[in-house]
Amino acid sequence: SVGILVVGIANTFMNALWACRQLKIATKLMVLYAILNWATSVPLVYLFGFNGAMIGSVIVLFISLPLNTYYIKQITDVSIIKNIWPSFVAGLLAGMVTYGMSLVLINSLISLLVVLFLGGVVYLLLLYIFEGKKLINELKWIWGKVK
Repeated sequence: SVGILVVGIANTFMNALWACRQLKIATKLMVLYAILNWATSVPLVYLFGFNGAMIGSVIVLFISLPLNTYYIKQITDVSIIKNIWPSFVAGLLAGMVTYGMSLVLINSLISLLVVLFLGGVVYLLLLYIFEGKKLINELKWIWGKVK
């Protein structure tokens, strides 16, 4: 679960390096991450079984994020916190609301689905409150591509 905090950012930055034709840097980083993954995961598998592989992958993720960020910042100015705080806070608050509703409302599969749906609605409402104009512009852009 800890790895999910950084995997989206680290992978997006790696994909951006490929997209910006930074092939030598991206290839070197991928080789480094593969070596680190084997170097950490194999011993951890012996210690913790299958969970060791996941722990090794998370270690590599937390090493890759600052490296990927460093190389992306050589190309363009990126502000991670500015771009993720609205969805992170909305997700955190919606998760808390959904958890609270689950304690009171869930007693069947239908009520579970209703609580999950309401949690999604709460998330979207909070995201609209935090980033309404940007959200509308992105939805318009997506709708324009779908047409």
